[in-house]
Amino acid sequence: DLLEFPTVKPPAKQASKDFDVVYAQATEAQAILTSAVATEWEELPTPLHPDTGKRFMRRAVKGKTTKPWIEVVDDPGVKGATRARKKVDNDYGGDASQLKDLARLTLRFTRPKAMAQALREFEALGFRIVVLKNKYRFVTPLGYSDFNLVVAATLEDGTDYLCEVQLNLVQMPEAKHLAH
Repeated sequence: DLLEFPTVKPPAKQASKDFDVVYAQATEAQAILTSAVATEWEELPTPLHPDTGKRFMRRAVKGKTTKPWIEVVDDPGVKGATRARKKVDNDYGGDASQLKDLARLTLRFTRPKAMAQALREFEALGFRIVVLKNKYRFVTPLGYSDFNLVVAATLEDGTDYLCEVQLNLVQMPEAKHLAH
């Protein structure tokens, strides 16, 4: 089932090139993402965020997801401003419209079949899938595989804001952590 999803990578950019605008919009987009997938969250015991000094990982409370096919959802919060600015400067030549991972979520699944169902039903959450990278078709040399989506969340002012959503099997982040 997972191999049937084609990689789709059209050019995709935020509506603005201005870092301050794109970064400010990320907070609203993150709230839209999290409210679409769960109604209740719990803080996970994680290190303090280097930019904010706060803990930054939340998980949807079991049984409080908005769709029955959502198993585990992790909310790392908006990417830190320091890291985001470095990425704009180093990777995008100062063009903040290319940032697509400021607002982000990770959905994890116990079975490949459940992940395939999530991909088929994801847009029912109210998002349009703009980019889909199928790393099951193109596994990395170290064996890493997932689905990486860029989805459009519509902000209150009507702007489509691009967000990153990763879909993993529950074992993959654990294996990735061990490999690091």
